[in-house]
Amino acid sequence: MRTKMPRCAAFVDALREAFGVEEISNVIKRGLRPEAKPEHRVHFSEAGHTLGHVMTEPVGAVGATQMVIGEQVCSVKRGRR
Repeated sequence: MRTKMPRCAAFVDALREAFGVEEISNVIKRGLRPEAKPEHRVHFSEAGHTLGHVMTEPVGAVGATQMVIGEQVCSVKRGRR
């Protein structure tokens, strides 16, 4: 999937660099399981290829542009919909 979804792969690589390979890999593995809770599910989509669970409604979805990585914690700005 890495060659078919290079932007998604780059995003995951950036997360792994920021938060650790093991942590992000575990989050993705957990989120791909069929029994994953909605708030733990992951979904990747690019150029007609998909991986993971399609969400019918957002469960705290956060776009990459909303993430701010600081020295102490990763904080998220939430806007109104």
